[in-house]
Amino acid sequence: MRFWQGDVSSIGSGEGDRALSDAVLATWLKVSPDEVTAAAQDDMVGYVPGTSGSTQVRVVAGSTQSGGSWVAAARGLTSFHGGFVVHVTCPEGQSAQSLYSTLRDDKLTLVVGPAL
Repeated sequence: MRFWQGDVSSIGSGEGDRALSDAVLATWLKVSPDEVTAAAQDDMVGYVPGTSGSTQVRVVAGSTQSGGSWVAAARGLTSFHGGFVVHVTCPEGQSAQSLYSTLRDDKLTLVVGPAL
């Protein structure tokens, strides 16, 4: 599993958080934003630990050349010029989608601080 968060002001997207989230995924995966938008699905992760709040993310999934699987989820925040990516990769015989679902339900919570 890999995690990244940081400044996405150089990525830019004037169309809101959803479009920025796709642009963040496109940058991470080194594909075009149009490719991400065509394949991505909406999902939810926790928002602020210890609460029942949630926030939307965009998710894409695929296969590795060695027969494994991967899932990447991202959220871009236009108001903060920040974002995050969670990328889960599993070898053949294990499901990245199942692992991501477990992480999402039990552990993955977005926390936005003043110095993202």
